[in-house]
Amino acid sequence: MASLIAELMWLTYLLKDIHVTPCHPPLLLCDNISAFRMPANPVFHARTKLFELDYHFVREKVSIGLIRPRFLPPNHQLADVFTKPLAKDSFCSFLFKLGVHPIPLASLRGPDKAHDAQDAQVHTIRSSSPCM
Repeated sequence: MASLIAELMWLTYLLKDIHVTPCHPPLLLCDNISAFRMPANPVFHARTKLFELDYHFVREKVSIGLIRPRFLPPNHQLADVFTKPLAKDSFCSFLFKLGVHPIPLASLRGPDKAHDAQDAQVHTIRSSSPCM
């Protein structure tokens, strides 16, 4: 999280250097509840001592309002379609949200003479779509 915040701060400063002022601080979406609540919790645990400097950096940027962290439930995380095995319904939902639509495959032979052109087109669309 600290490296992402550092990169977001760099991008914000870069935009200001070219005279483009963002109207809102960058929004940081996080699906890990522990990482999301860490900047608000001033209590250190034995596990958190390894990244104490990162913790203070993140907490400072959040407290002065340079970053807006928000919790994003895992079922809304679009990156999961690329990184995790998903059920068919979730996979199709994410593909739709990403704007991925099936492309009908054209046959090199043309439509089969036993079927009319409409039946061939419906068959082609059904066979090429991962969500049908």
